[in-house]
Amino acid sequence: SFLIVGGGSLQDNLEREARQLQLDGRVFFTGPRRDIPRLLSMCNISVLSSLKEGMSNTIMESMAAGKPIVATKVGGNAELIVDGETGFLTPTHDPSALATAIQKILDDPALAQRMGQQAKVRIAQLFSAESLVTRTEHLYDELTRSTSCELQSTTALSEHRTIAFVVSQFPRYVDAYFLREVAALAERGLHFQIFSLLNFDAKVIHKEAQALLPRTVYIPFLFSRPLWKAHGHFLAHTPGRYIRALWTLVRGCWRSPKTFAKALAVFPKSVYFAKIVKDQHINHVHANWASHPAVSAMVIAKLTGAPWSFARHASDIFIDTTMLEEKIRTAQFVVTCTRYNKGYLTNVGGAGTENKIIANYHGVDLKKFTPVPKVIHSRFQILAVGTLLPCKGLPDLITACRLLA
Repeated sequence: SFLIVGGGSLQDNLEREARQLQLDGRVFFTGPRRDIPRLLSMCNISVLSSLKEGMSNTIMESMAAGKPIVATKVGGNAELIVDGETGFLTPTHDPSALATAIQKILDDPALAQRMGQQAKVRIAQLFSAESLVTRTEHLYDELTRSTSCELQSTTALSEHRTIAFVVSQFPRYVDAYFLREVAALAERGLHFQIFSLLNFDAKVIHKEAQALLPRTVYIPFLFSRPLWKAHGHFLAHTPGRYIRALWTLVRGCWRSPKTFAKALAVFPKSVYFAKIVKDQHINHVHANWASHPAVSAMVIAKLTGAPWSFARHASDIFIDTTMLEEKIRTAQFVVTCTRYNKGYLTNVGGAGTENKIIANYHGVDLKKFTPVPKVIHSRFQILAVGTLLPCKGLPDLITACRLLA
């Protein structure tokens, strides 16, 4: 039997397809779930059939739980999985290859156990949340130390080095990796604020995010006095910087109407954040996505002179590359989650940008995904976790289920 965990626009179509293939009683759509460690403990194999991926949380959590994995060879999957040792990698759009790989593991319990154990060792050695946070902490520490001398000549330094994280929205349930990172950095004493371009909709909030809400700055109402007071400040004191920042967006985005509209919407908010950066002597601005958060961070940097950087993950660089080259060249550094992405960004950025692009793998909480006692079932269980969207390749997985049946 297959458990397909997650929600999304394809759910009705997938359920209909499973019924048409007479897979009732074998394929179960659980909807969104929060008890993934328990579900993993019930299953023999974890499967990811995506057509594209960054650094998959699903794979990392399955490895931490000691499960063999069958996944498509896209994005960072090939960096997580050692083909034939911790699982199997298959081509995209190939249900037969998926079914064959799954069957190999089911037919050989010793192989399944060995793959699961090796996966658990690999995740602990290379992809733990602890190692991610340690690398990130060192990166920010070196950065803020190197920029302190530059900032000291123009501003009075605050007692602590402080970083501003620019995000689309905080908290947001799909950014679990970012939450893990900043929560761990907070525990280690890093001083930071989170600038949220969108207000929190209060629909879903992780427990770890509640403690970070006091550190989060939201945008006041568009026509509010504090927002336009910030614009007046920069127009009065540094009009050249203000005009150049706005012109950068116009020049870089006008060929893409949708991106241009978003950039213009982000600009007023970025000016408000820039005033906070200036008033509080924040040392560095870091955007969590290469899309409009990076646009905002770049505007803040142009207005204040503070160094900036951004992290990119997957869809934010492959879907819309507007201004991506300029972002790479003007940022102090770029963090990405796979070597595959680093190669892609280096090609976009051009000569001289390779050293500023840093591959820092996402991490998973190894304590949270320690396997619980195995639940014995009369039939094998296979788990697939992800949003039910076209990019996850789930129609191929449903067809693979038919082939297995």
